[in-house]
Amino acid sequence: MKTKSLSHDKQRGFAAVEAALLLPVLVLIFLAVVEVGRLLDAWVIATNAAREGARYAAYGESASTVQNKVSAYLSSGTVGRGDVILPKSTDITVVGAQGTPGGPVQVIVPLWVHTYSTWVGNLGLVDPVLIQGVVTMRLQ
Repeated sequence: MKTKSLSHDKQRGFAAVEAALLLPVLVLIFLAVVEVGRLLDAWVIATNAAREGARYAAYGESASTVQNKVSAYLSSGTVGRGDVILPKSTDITVVGAQGTPGGPVQVIVPLWVHTYSTWVGNLGLVDPVLIQGVVTMRLQ
């Protein structure tokens, strides 16, 4: 018994249909990976800035000095990124600076990031998205 094989033209037609169905899904996955990567990068920057601020605060610097150091760090860490809204130095929270030695000091750095994809809004996230870096250390 002979089996019929699909003609070459029909096989190409199936391949075109498969590509047409899969391409939008693959593009959405790619955009999701890019967006999550950008948000993760912003979180790393905010956390590193908070860590630097907590380090200064742990060695006895005042809250205003810590806020200025964190602002300077954020300015240098986000050069060329038009999607990041830098906080004012007064928006950076420093809790426990110049307290008793061995006590905790906490630095909270808010960073707003604009999203480029409309699917983020469809997931219920607002634009811009708030990313926070929070670090706690002990006073020296």
